[in-house]
Amino acid sequence: DTEYTVEVSGDRMPAWLAVRAGHGGRPPVAHDAVAALASRGVREGVDAACVEAALAASGERLEVARGTPPTPGKNAWLEPLVEVNRQRHPHIDATGHGDFHDLGAIPVVAPGAPVMRRHPPQKGIPGVNVLGERVPAADGRDLRFGVRLQGVTASPEDPALLVAELAGQPLLQHDGISVEPILHFDVVDLSAGNIDFPGSLVVRGDIRSGMRGSAGGDITVGGVIESATVSAGGDIKVQGGIVG
Repeated sequence: DTEYTVEVSGDRMPAWLAVRAGHGGRPPVAHDAVAALASRGVREGVDAACVEAALAASGERLEVARGTPPTPGKNAWLEPLVEVNRQRHPHIDATGHGDFHDLGAIPVVAPGAPVMRRHPPQKGIPGVNVLGERVPAADGRDLRFGVRLQGVTASPEDPALLVAELAGQPLLQHDGISVEPILHFDVVDLSAGNIDFPGSLVVRGDIRSGMRGSAGGDITVGGVIESATVSAGGDIKVQGGIVG
């Protein structure tokens, strides 16, 4: 009679069949091939076309069944709802001329503005092997907002939503977003561009000639203010003097 050799992998996901035709006995038929698979417990993921191919393959070992692997769950992730860490570039007008003093607005948020949403982890989808056994799937890993984030708080109506507590610049962190009410620069020149910020401004060095610096709070300058335009809603403190 025809011989049917069934092999199941160690992880029980694929199964193979080799068919050796008999001599004068029962010929190779699909019904007997499926019965041979069932005798080894193979009932899931059997491909009829592959079984037919194995019947005609003269003893060649072919894969005839494959289980459904588990799908891991998606990890929790944090979605910024505001523009963060934007690169500023010179403003180009309609005539193609560039203003290298104007590098565009610094991203800011107002108190109460939503800044980030946490999306919860998703459960994995179990699989099934060729023996019909359930294969568990790993669930997605959770991720929480950092406890040391500055200038933000969880919304009272939605703990998965971060909102700004104060006006300032949103800064992306690995575990959330902080809102910085004080803007720091080493120097205000063409590399920094003109500054317009609702919070306070701290410049460690100079504010160079031709630049503009405006802040809703205080402005502290560690160096010199040259012939620049500086305005503040609070105090202006200059350690190095004013020239021009």
